[in-house]
Amino acid sequence: MARRAPTAPAADHSDDHHRDDSERDRRSARSEDGDPHGDHHQGGVHWLSWVLRSLLVVCLVVQFVRGNTGGAIVAVEGLVLSFLPFAITYFSGRHVPKLLETTFQLAIVLQFCSESLKLFELFTYWDKIVHPLEIFLASGVGTYLLFGHRHQHQLKFADELAAAGAMFFGMSLGAFWELLEFGMDWFANANLQKSNADTMTDILLNDAGAVFGTLLAVWLYRHWATDHEKEEFGEIADWGLGWLANLLQKHGRAVGIATALLVAAIVFAGWYIDRGPIPPASGQPAGNVERHWAFASADPGAPYSVLVGDWSVQQNGICRTNPDHPWPGSEKPGVLALDPGVEYGAGRPFVVSTHFLAERPPLLTGTAMEAGVAFGVRGKDDYYVLRASVLHDTVSLDRFLHGRKRNLREEHYLMRGNEWHDLQAKVTDGRVVAVFDGKELFYEDRLTDLDGGLGLWARVTAGACFSETDAGPDPAAAGNPI
Repeated sequence: MARRAPTAPAADHSDDHHRDDSERDRRSARSEDGDPHGDHHQGGVHWLSWVLRSLLVVCLVVQFVRGNTGGAIVAVEGLVLSFLPFAITYFSGRHVPKLLETTFQLAIVLQFCSESLKLFELFTYWDKIVHPLEIFLASGVGTYLLFGHRHQHQLKFADELAAAGAMFFGMSLGAFWELLEFGMDWFANANLQKSNADTMTDILLNDAGAVFGTLLAVWLYRHWATDHEKEEFGEIADWGLGWLANLLQKHGRAVGIATALLVAAIVFAGWYIDRGPIPPASGQPAGNVERHWAFASADPGAPYSVLVGDWSVQQNGICRTNPDHPWPGSEKPGVLALDPGVEYGAGRPFVVSTHFLAERPPLLTGTAMEAGVAFGVRGKDDYYVLRASVLHDTVSLDRFLHGRKRNLREEHYLMRGNEWHDLQAKVTDGRVVAVFDGKELFYEDRLTDLDGGLGLWARVTAGACFSETDAGPDPAAAGNPI
């Protein structure tokens, strides 16, 4: 447990105050002489912070000129947040030192310019750069405040313990970030977490950012921050903690109850959002008839119709395209119904397979490259899909409920754009078996509502083409009706 230093005699307090006054005089003199550590209250301006704010203005202007209203709004949000240090000074009466403000501004500009310019969707692994850097900078902020609080109150605990606390703060913030992304995906279908591997590597990189960010911040605190800046770190930490302590002291029980109710409400909403009824399976049973679509030929064979998105017949087959060139990250799934009005399943195991190609988009246009087969189709918003993400090298089984994606299972499989692959789903009683390029990857049990229509599915920036597709009863499951 941290302990305060013993109270010094009165005479020693006088000496301390004298030394503090001397230090302030020396800092004031250095500021007047152009000392690089000069701050607002001493007549200096944090020029680097204003330069970073100007980058947000540039992002705002660029997106406004391009007509990207969403990107411009994101830049405005970042610009507003960039003035938080001034708000802290206004409401607390405490000055935010240069080192703390610069670290904060770097984090704001990195995140909001990346969101505004859609860099996450333009560069394949941009999030693997931004995630650890954001936590790197956030851990630095936590380090300055924690060490400043210790300095302000002359607390006696080792640097190593303080650094560990800052690291855990950064790691916790990284985990919360991933939970926030999960919530946005679950409730708003934001498509932020592309796969389980994407989420786990983000967490791993966040932890690395917390470790290295704390180590650098400790070095800067020891060798760069002046005693007066350390006092300012502590004053801001005291103000924030004091406000929180006062709130909990006066309304602690109410805050606890409200927090518990909020968590319970989120959990309940997460469960309830999928409880709505889905359309029933309807149509003529497929029976034992095998269907074949040869989209690359003049006569495709069995019938098909478009449910969602733009589809066109090209040399490679039938292709999901985006003639309107959506902004990167805003690409929507397209669904093509196969054998409209025919119900697959309905008491019999079946197999649906397709031969597909995902086109690699031109540089700086987007990165979406996903294609698959849909089954259990009850409408344009309710179906299962076995999809291949060429970008993230995963084959996954998802269910769309009322237009919201629910990931059920996935497996890593190395693939590339602009090459052909075979994807097959074997559907039996409550089970789906995923086969890719002739290799069985996984199966998932205890599934419901598997009977329904069939379809092709794609979410792409450039295009995804399907040359041929087959559907019919599963010969390996003969005699085992659903």
